[in-house]
Amino acid sequence: MPLKISRNTSLKVKFAVFTAISTAFIFLFLVIYVGKSQRSAAYSDSKTLALEVSRKASLETEKFFSTAFEVTRELARNFEVLKKNKIERKVLCQMLTKSLEDNRDFLAIWLLWEPNAYDGKDSEYSNKDHYDSTGSFLTTYFRANGDIKTEKNDIIDYQEDYYTIPKKRMHEVLIDPYEYQYRGFEKIYYETSVVVPLMYNYTFNGVVAVDINLKSLQDKLNAINIYQTGYVSLISNSGIIVSHPDSTVCKRYIKDFLKGTANSNIINTLTDKEKSYETVSEFSGKKVLRIIYPIVMGKTKSPWYTMIEIPLNEITDRSNQLLLTSFMILLIGLSLLIYLTINILERRKYEKVLLDAKLKAEESERLKTAFLSNISHEIRTPMNGIMGFTELLVSKDTSDEQRMFYKELIF
Repeated sequence: MPLKISRNTSLKVKFAVFTAISTAFIFLFLVIYVGKSQRSAAYSDSKTLALEVSRKASLETEKFFSTAFEVTRELARNFEVLKKNKIERKVLCQMLTKSLEDNRDFLAIWLLWEPNAYDGKDSEYSNKDHYDSTGSFLTTYFRANGDIKTEKNDIIDYQEDYYTIPKKRMHEVLIDPYEYQYRGFEKIYYETSVVVPLMYNYTFNGVVAVDINLKSLQDKLNAINIYQTGYVSLISNSGIIVSHPDSTVCKRYIKDFLKGTANSNIINTLTDKEKSYETVSEFSGKKVLRIIYPIVMGKTKSPWYTMIEIPLNEITDRSNQLLLTSFMILLIGLSLLIYLTINILERRKYEKVLLDAKLKAEESERLKTAFLSNISHEIRTPMNGIMGFTELLVSKDTSDEQRMFYKELIF
């Protein structure tokens, strides 16, 4: 009998060692395979995250401008009605100030009519209030230090881009970013203007517009965090960098940075679809994942763009951590397998002890089974009664008094 036990134990030990080695190789293969898959998945997840952030930034920007477009269009429609009904100029001015008061994100709101286009009374307003010597209906209200002030307009305003461009296109426009100092006020603002033409009987009569402080938009976009050093930049339809973490880059054309690179025609080739690719950033010198996302600005038909850059080492950092974690798990697993193998080999020395322990364990199992059988019998009897009374409770033939009685019995 002892010889038979020894041979069986030897076979079991050999089988256990073989199983441990096989398991180690399988474990190693799985770790490498899973680690590689996770690296690919981590990169894909990072790209998806960047796209979502780009869309979020685009929506934030669209939302920032949408109110200005809506308010300006509504004013244009109202002013056409007021002109038709020959309403006094002061009513239009009151509407402008009210709109500026109601919209805290607006920097200014202004109105320029063609000479004598509104009421034909320009000469009557010469040098009165905020009017110049021509009396032309040029009115601007802007926000300064929490107060609403009136700008002293000038006839030269008719020659500026924010007037000539919508007059030429006969369509609403979003003016390229520019610096502007309101007359009589020392601060210089970096801003853009949402301009809607005033059309009367299909004829251009002037414009109504809202000025937006781009510094506020820059702060919102710079506050968006992507990994550690990833960022969102805003680019106008003409290629001007509106916002960027590096303030020295703002107000310059993106083509100045991309000149001579493979991406030098990036703005010319952009469409209404998002683009993503890997490149070496002209701004940081790092290899990055760059995503360009178009933003539709009202009905201007000229989108702006958000540009996101995320250093590739930050994207792959997560996958590298996963791979390192996988190898750590592998080492721990191999250590456990080695320990298990040694433990099995030591088993031969304690053969008799293990056999005794097995017999005791079997006896314990038999007692446990008998105990559970008795307990099961003791529980089954009251449970059958409870189930029976429960069925009577839900029976349609049972009266309320009987139900109450059955409830008390169950309790």
